[in-house]
Amino acid sequence: MGFLFVSTNYRLIPTVNIHEMAGDVAKSIKWVYDHAKEYGGDPNTIFVMGHSAGAQLAALICTDDRYLKSEKLSFASIKGCVPVDGDTYDVPLQIATVEEKRATSYKKKFGIESQQKDLSPVTHVAKDKGIPPFLILHVAEHPETKGQSLRLVKALQDSGISAKAYPATGKTHGTINSDIGLKDDKASAELFSFLNNILKK
Repeated sequence: MGFLFVSTNYRLIPTVNIHEMAGDVAKSIKWVYDHAKEYGGDPNTIFVMGHSAGAQLAALICTDDRYLKSEKLSFASIKGCVPVDGDTYDVPLQIATVEEKRATSYKKKFGIESQQKDLSPVTHVAKDKGIPPFLILHVAEHPETKGQSLRLVKALQDSGISAKAYPATGKTHGTINSDIGLKDDKASAELFSFLNNILKK
């Protein structure tokens, strides 16, 4: 398809917190920026994707510019963001709508309410920041990831940022990720349409 694909990793809880995990992703993006030309790529045409917890981190990196700034980068190099089936674009909302056991788990991971808010991509959406366009893929039949995806899309659109949620029918939380790239996968077709439309501009 003419793209370079770079799979990044990050340290995990309890070794680090989520803020540090996002910092690890930013460091990975900096590495890609610095080395893209060595592999025939364009450092100023980077798309950021992530699935599940990675979706929240991808969305956070692409809305809260402090992470990229810490690596002396900006949104200018990020041409698009594709979070896949995340459930924590608005952490306080998620905590408020799930059962107590899961709410407790989220609180343990994300910290006190001020930290929950700061780690929520919706918190950082604002006009004129240079936030890139978003395509948010989610399982059509999953109420939580659907609700969170629509919440983020609305925040982005309300701030004048191009954003779309795509409901992938017949998928599970696992297969929406593992099926990306398959020939007849509709979510993949939506993804490549998103990428190609941005590159045409």
